[in-house]
Amino acid sequence: MGLGLRDGKPTLAQLVFKDQPAGSTVGEAQPESGPLVDMLLQQVNELMQEKRALTRANEQLQRENQQLQELVGYLSYEDTNNDSERV
Repeated sequence: MGLGLRDGKPTLAQLVFKDQPAGSTVGEAQPESGPLVDMLLQQVNELMQEKRALTRANEQLQRENQQLQELVGYLSYEDTNNDSERV
């Protein structure tokens, strides 16, 4: 596998900065505007928005999971106490 290639396909950076001189750094690189760059930037923007939404949903699910674990622990404790009182 060649350097910077994944499954024989160029990386996003290689596509965006394909016309830049080999020795230039990322800070110096100015991608050309064009339909491919616009499409890629739009996709990255949409993916970042989706990631933020999924992060919020995950945080909410983690809070709900913690609450349910506390409830199960409480109910298990109550059940244990009720069993010991009957004996």
